[in-house]
Amino acid sequence: MSDVWLPFMDAGIAAIGGALAGSVATVGAAFATGWWQRENIRLTGRAEHWRQRREPRSQVYREFASAVADIRDRVRTQPHMPDSGLAWVSPEFFSDTLTDQLREMLVPVRRSWLDVALAGPQSVSGSAAEIEKACRKLVVFAMGARSTSSDESSQAYVGSSRAFIETANSLSPLLDSFIEIAQAALDDDGTRTQIE
Repeated sequence: MSDVWLPFMDAGIAAIGGALAGSVATVGAAFATGWWQRENIRLTGRAEHWRQRREPRSQVYREFASAVADIRDRVRTQPHMPDSGLAWVSPEFFSDTLTDQLREMLVPVRRSWLDVALAGPQSVSGSAAEIEKACRKLVVFAMGARSTSSDESSQAYVGSSRAFIETANSLSPLLDSFIEIAQAALDDDGTRTQIE
């Protein structure tokens, strides 16, 4: 019985096995093709999304960096600006003109900082927040030094003056760091999972 049954089963099993193997291979190929197409579409869509965000981001980053550079350069060109964060300057340094100009120049910094924060990513907006805070401090310290300049030996004047110089000297490294982080964000083609 076993001899009769075995040849019959071999041919039947072979036919069913062949059909089953062909079906499994076809279904497997369809799944693999479908997965590959979905993955390719996802990556292409993500890259296109990042490309569309890159141009507006580039403009926002440029406006912010330019506004900060304006403040930095205005302070640098102020007569008798010391290089050392430990130095302080005479009260004439903190003129009404300087403090008024710094207050006016802070407006585009704050406006463009908000645009950077909305454009992201977090690494860029965090760097921009640090710079915006330094620019605000710069204005506050200039106004503080101006209001206490009648007594240049007072603790308040010396403290405000030193803090102003130290903050002013920190703007260039902060701006350089921002530009480096912004470039990395703009160089991302969207295939990375996230820039942080």
